[in-house]
Amino acid sequence: MSRLNSESKVGLTVLAGIAILTYMAFTVGDYRIGKQEGYSIHAIFDSVAGVSVKTSVVIAGVPIGEVERIELIETQARVTLRIRPEVKIRREARAVIRSTGMLGEKYIEIIFPETRSP
Repeated sequence: MSRLNSESKVGLTVLAGIAILTYMAFTVGDYRIGKQEGYSIHAIFDSVAGVSVKTSVVIAGVPIGEVERIELIETQARVTLRIRPEVKIRREARAVIRSTGMLGEKYIEIIFPETRSP
């Protein structure tokens, strides 16, 4: 039975290290392969300062999605939001950019108009 020589041991160690680093990058970085679940909606803003891709989208403080893309359309920013499939957004809803904490981390809040009883 032949034993592994030192070059083979080093090669296997390097391969194991690469596999572990790849796994950690996808786990910690929250990378996804393939199409994400949910549906897209668009919101138009005059300014999206502080908002970036993967910024959280919330309703009543509950995360329901994230920013998927930001584009410039003439003089305004068009933000594509990826919303979880079980959450339904009505047409009359508005999107507002808010900040939280001392550092001013930004998020997008979906607000529905108040319904008044007769």
